[in-house]
Amino acid sequence: MPVLAKNHGFEFLPLSPEDAATYNQLPLTSHKDPFDRMLIWQAIRQNLIVVTKDPQFEHYQDQGLKVVW
Repeated sequence: MPVLAKNHGFEFLPLSPEDAATYNQLPLTSHKDPFDRMLIWQAIRQNLIVVTKDPQFEHYQDQGLKVVW
């Protein structure tokens, strides 16, 4: 799968130590999935756009999360 993603122009982003160390600053909402919350935090900190149809991600738009779908 990584090869397929790269062939379509996707870039893999490592989790930076800074993002991991400041993850606790993300306010807790009803969405408690730790993996999703780390993706959300990384996207907010790095000013990225998340492509998802998961309605739980919308809870973080007030925190600066940009969501498409």
